[in-house]
Amino acid sequence: MAGEFPTAPDSFEGYQVGIDAVDCMKFKDSISRTPRMLERLFSESELSECADSPRRHLRLAARFGAKEAVWKLLGVGLGGVDFKDVEIKSEKSGKPVIFLHGRALKLADSKGVRDISISLTHTNNVAIAIAIAKNYKYGNEKA
Repeated sequence: MAGEFPTAPDSFEGYQVGIDAVDCMKFKDSISRTPRMLERLFSESELSECADSPRRHLRLAARFGAKEAVWKLLGVGLGGVDFKDVEIKSEKSGKPVIFLHGRALKLADSKGVRDISISLTHTNNVAIAIAIAKNYKYGNEKA
């Protein structure tokens, strides 16, 4: 029918994308009310990287958004993989890097998803994360 948009495929020309936004003040309030929540959401390494920052809650909110962006990229929602199965670490330059573990790694392997790149940004109010990955099961490429 004229004027209608076609349905988008699960992957566009072999790429998967996920994006998420986090309300930083709500996130700060949540971790203030329930500090043990941090142990459930983040690895020791993630918490250690953000520990000395005066803007710790902003850095953690961005990492939380990154985890959700990766879930979306993998096609799962809350509960599809454990929070700690997606780990965000920083290179010396500050560039964030994704490490998958457990169910997230198995899911990515089963879907042919490799080479996940992530970009994070935040203001005092919102943190945004976008994840993009090559899907090697697309077309004629081999996993």
